[in-house]
Amino acid sequence: MAEFQEYAGSAQRGNIDEQEDETRQNTITYFSRVEQMVAEPDFADQDEEQRDIFVNNVLEEVQGKELRILSDMLCSRVLEKILQFCSPDQLSTLLVRCIPILDRIAKNRCASHVLQTMLVRLPLMIDKDDVPDEALEFNKLLQNDESEEEPDPTKYENLTPSTIFFHLCAMMEEDLETYIRDPYGSHILQASVFGLAGLPPAAVTRSKASKAYRDASSFENPAIVTPRKKARPEFFQKSLNSLTNSLMTLPEFRDKLVIHPTASPVIQCFLSALAAVDEPMCSKLIKEIMPTETDSLLNLVQHRVGSHLVEKLLGLVSEELLHKVYVDSFRGKLQDLSQHSVANFVVAKLFEFVKSSEDAALMLDEIINDIEYILADNHGNLVVRMVEASARCKVRQKEIMKGLTAAFHIETSEHQQSIVTYILTMETADKTIDATSGGENKKAYFDLQGSRILQALVSFDDPVNKQLINSLLNMTEDMLKDMACNAVGSRVLEAFASSKMDMKRRKAFNKKLIDSIAKMAMDQYGSHVIDKMWTASDLNEKEKLATELLKHENDLNNNFYGRKVLRNCRMNRFKAKKEDWKKTLTNDDKKKKMFEEFYDENSTSKKESKKRKIRSEEGKRKERKTEKVQRKDITPDLAALGYGERLQEEDVHIGEVKLRHGGDDEIDDVFKTTKKEDTSSKKKKKKKDSKNETTLDETASKDTESSPKKKKRKKEKKHGLEKVLAAVTATKKHKKKSKKSSKG
Repeated sequence: MAEFQEYAGSAQRGNIDEQEDETRQNTITYFSRVEQMVAEPDFADQDEEQRDIFVNNVLEEVQGKELRILSDMLCSRVLEKILQFCSPDQLSTLLVRCIPILDRIAKNRCASHVLQTMLVRLPLMIDKDDVPDEALEFNKLLQNDESEEEPDPTKYENLTPSTIFFHLCAMMEEDLETYIRDPYGSHILQASVFGLAGLPPAAVTRSKASKAYRDASSFENPAIVTPRKKARPEFFQKSLNSLTNSLMTLPEFRDKLVIHPTASPVIQCFLSALAAVDEPMCSKLIKEIMPTETDSLLNLVQHRVGSHLVEKLLGLVSEELLHKVYVDSFRGKLQDLSQHSVANFVVAKLFEFVKSSEDAALMLDEIINDIEYILADNHGNLVVRMVEASARCKVRQKEIMKGLTAAFHIETSEHQQSIVTYILTMETADKTIDATSGGENKKAYFDLQGSRILQALVSFDDPVNKQLINSLLNMTEDMLKDMACNAVGSRVLEAFASSKMDMKRRKAFNKKLIDSIAKMAMDQYGSHVIDKMWTASDLNEKEKLATELLKHENDLNNNFYGRKVLRNCRMNRFKAKKEDWKKTLTNDDKKKKMFEEFYDENSTSKKESKKRKIRSEEGKRKERKTEKVQRKDITPDLAALGYGERLQEEDVHIGEVKLRHGGDDEIDDVFKTTKKEDTSSKKKKKKKDSKNETTLDETASKDTESSPKKKKRKKEKKHGLEKVLAAVTATKKHKKKSKKSSKG
């Protein structure tokens, strides 16, 4: 009889399992269809009302089966996609249904991702003036749910999004130690912290598998998921500070949590959020994390997990505290730490964030003779940071060069001529085939760290800079062509082309590459090198480059990158009228120099810096509206040119600013001016010319005109820039006279 009952029980369980499998299969089929509909290109462009009906139907399917559906891998992914189109009410409805089972959802591998997405989107939907019901006894509602066999989620439906988010953060704060240690709950906590800080959703940490799936499936629609732009509600900061205080009071916070593989990233999340919105609280948290004993900090630096937290701290502390940390904990120990497999990353961060030239010199003196050993341990990033610190603080540049020379075994003058090759390939002189001697014909390998070292070395002062340029010019044309068409090597050539190279060496540099300019122009990396060469060259060199490009015009027009190069170099104008092309480039250079000089004179004024920022933003607009300017209400452009003292109730029109690729035409067409044909305006203009006054008129529309009128307009355009230059010169003289009179 007992055996029969056991058999009957197992049969009954088997029937239940079959029913559950059938139900699960139906659910999976339903959500698979939903995923197909969401993946259609026209779904995001549908009418909002139709989309809301669709989302409501999906949420009704989820009702009562939240835990089972959210815990399923396929269903949870589809539901995350649906959340992109949820309204605040729909999102709140789903979230309140999850409150009774929040603890189980937050610690589930699949369900936690859905909850994380909801907590990313919910803060973006809360307005600045929303006030949560803080007096609501939220815990009692949860206790009633635990006592009920089937919790009633309808009692949560009247809660506002602000109240829901506030109390969810409070619930996590009560169980903070559990959430911060849980591999899935910690992601929920991070999403809440970033939401309270108003940081963009991209800052939220996700697992590698989740990131890979999102990248492969184009998961989020950027037109719908946007970072927070409006101001945060006041209770956001209150909740964030409360969470931070609870974090600092957790047991074993400084001893174990800072090195915990799950908790330490959460602490870094708190630091990033507080650094963005509340610096005093961030400083308080930093002091709480920072060990008081030197040995404790050194142990943290060498720890696989704790070292990441120290790197974060070094980027947030003030210059004074960074100096104190170096003197108290790191000074005299950098040599050993630089060769440690973990601590070398912290030392690299120390060089990256150092600002004081005295500290940088002391730090470099400790390990400047150990560059060879550091490179041998494959810690090239540390050497890059050392070179960057030396260039930034302008200390120990010659010593850095000597250290690199010794590290690559460069002893003879012949080896000195190939130092760029040795550093770029990260091979010592006794192993590398000299590029100038014509050894084996094999393509060189360019190392990423070597490229970064050379890019930093280019910014060194003379004579180090000249030594590198001479080495570069000593390379073969084939080697330079390979560098230009390589993702790593092209960066080096771009840095050299943009450097402060004298004209003699620049001509030699262009001559080395001019035979390969067509192949470079049709390459995705080489085309950028040509852009840098073009920007830094004078008119004669530009003409040589344009002449060589014109020989391969057909091939370049058939290539995507080649067409960009032709457009940047204005080859259509060069081909049609070379003299006009030269005048255009000459005028562009004059305009840029004029504005650079004018900006330098006013760089000390804070008000002028704000005006320049406004003007640069306005310059990015394709069109500017015509304004009527009076003496008391003058535009920033005319005020910067000194017209505020002279103009009285005149109509001023600002021409269009056409922005083109490459940055050569930012100021192009601004000073295209035309005169009014009536005689009264001509008389006024003659009087103003005697007083060095000019008027900017709107660019004339291209109507059908007779040839004599076109010639007149061309003459007027030629004199437009000269008048502006005269006005600027008169303004400078007036300012100097006023300064002398004030001194007198």
